[in-house]
Amino acid sequence: EPASTAARSGSVLVVDDNADMRAYLTRLLAPHWTVRTTANGEEALALMAVGGFDAIVSDMVMPGRQSGLMVLEEASRRWPGIGTVLMSGYTENSVIQAGRLPDHVRLLIKPFTKRALARALRQAIETGELELHYQPVVSIADRSVVGAEALLRWSDPEHGEVPPQVFVPLAEEAGLI
Repeated sequence: EPASTAARSGSVLVVDDNADMRAYLTRLLAPHWTVRTTANGEEALALMAVGGFDAIVSDMVMPGRQSGLMVLEEASRRWPGIGTVLMSGYTENSVIQAGRLPDHVRLLIKPFTKRALARALRQAIETGELELHYQPVVSIADRSVVGAEALLRWSDPEHGEVPPQVFVPLAEEAGLI
């Protein structure tokens, strides 16, 4: 979930050397996030130096000296708690050869499709991974509680917290809600 309430629901940086993948992720994320894209790690670090992001999605292998994991590590150093997703076309075992990924980095194996995400959401519903939280609605006039907003959260055991900006539109498209 984005850490700020900037334009839309926050800002995300997409780092991938494949123009088609950048375009696909932009189409997927743009209805809910302000999206910036770049093709390599050096450009990502330059963008990070001038502005904060709420989340960064980066390919693992890119041209240049900065791998996707290095970009995500730098983002986490600058902004503790930032959402970080590492994408790879390799298997999970290949990506994590030298140990394990840091806890704050979520791994997404390519190729992934809306259908795959919708299937994961259906499974999450069936296995009880969705949690309902209530947030009070307070009157500005007298600061009394006048209602409650229901907030749905998805904690996926494999990928961690899935932002509502991702799963709610998928659930609507798939006819799950």
